[in-house]
Amino acid sequence: MYKDYEIKLNAILDKHGVQKVELGLIDDLKKLNSEGRIIAKNVLKEGEKIGKLYNSIRNEISEYTKLNKSYEKEIKETKNIWKKHGSIMDDISLQSKKLGIKALDIPQYKEAVKVAGELRQAGNDVTRYPDIKI
Repeated sequence: MYKDYEIKLNAILDKHGVQKVELGLIDDLKKLNSEGRIIAKNVLKEGEKIGKLYNSIRNEISEYTKLNKSYEKEIKETKNIWKKHGSIMDDISLQSKKLGIKALDIPQYKEAVKVAGELRQAGNDVTRYPDIKI
């Protein structure tokens, strides 16, 4: 009875194009399903970490870029002020000599000497940082 049933079932399956699946393939598929779940979970977890790190780095670079542009602008401004400052100090020095007084006896000139040193240091002795593109 079972043999007849099997023969009829196989005839129906063959007629409709249904193929038998080897049990080894099912085992292989089961193993790959398990491995696939693990690797997909790891990829998604690492991708999330990378995304957070990327956003953090991007934000830091954006802040760095703004600060660096401001820094470069202030360096140029410092050099311009230093030139104007030096020119005025030279004029005061010449005029004070003509009047017979020492320029350093003028309180603002004495302070200007200190400021000139600070401007020179700020304008010349700075470290330059490159732009970072992301």
